[in-house]
Amino acid sequence: MTNKQLLQCREELAQTGLALLAAGASVAPRDAAGRTALHAAADAGSPALAAALLGQGADALAADACGETPMMLALQGASPQNLPCESL
Repeated sequence: MTNKQLLQCREELAQTGLALLAAGASVAPRDAAGRTALHAAADAGSPALAAALLGQGADALAADACGETPMMLALQGASPQNLPCESL
């Protein structure tokens, strides 16, 4: 997958998630592995969706079946080019 394709997937994830939130979707449901929408946003590196989910009450410390939290996933994917200037 090229960087352009990866960025497009992230943007589509964010747009879909934001649309679902606008339609009243809950941030609480989990999949079979215990992952929430915030896990997916953090894993995909989608700060816009993560911020919206957190704003609706999503739990950054909700552990999945493997014990991973959205916060852990976000930190694993963090790199200087992904962080806002204020974070550096």
